[in-house]
Amino acid sequence: MRFDNSRDGFTLLETLIAFLILSTALALSAQAIAIATKSLSMSEDRQEVVRFADVLRIETLPRVLRAQRDEEGANGALRWKIHVVPIQSPQAGEKGGALAVVTLFTRSGGAHKFLYFNPDL
Repeated sequence: MRFDNSRDGFTLLETLIAFLILSTALALSAQAIAIATKSLSMSEDRQEVVRFADVLRIETLPRVLRAQRDEEGANGALRWKIHVVPIQSPQAGEKGGALAVVTLFTRSGGAHKFLYFNPDL
């Protein structure tokens, strides 16, 4: 009986190294996908917050600034709070303005703040 010593296949060490390289590549790919998914979710939250802040600025903020009082509310998964800070004019007899701090809270618990100034109060 004769054994052929020619190398027609891979050794066990070569196979183990190939599996190690493949498993490392798969782990890195899975981590990259997880980071991309989280980034997409955060971007969607931010986009929803900015869109709703614009709605508040147009529909609710003028009424709240005229009344010069704080207000809170909710819209779906977003909660919001408007805090009005009157500004006194340094010169007697002139009208002062007001700052409004709009805080939006997302379903994930993040707080996003927007600052608006109204000089006509």
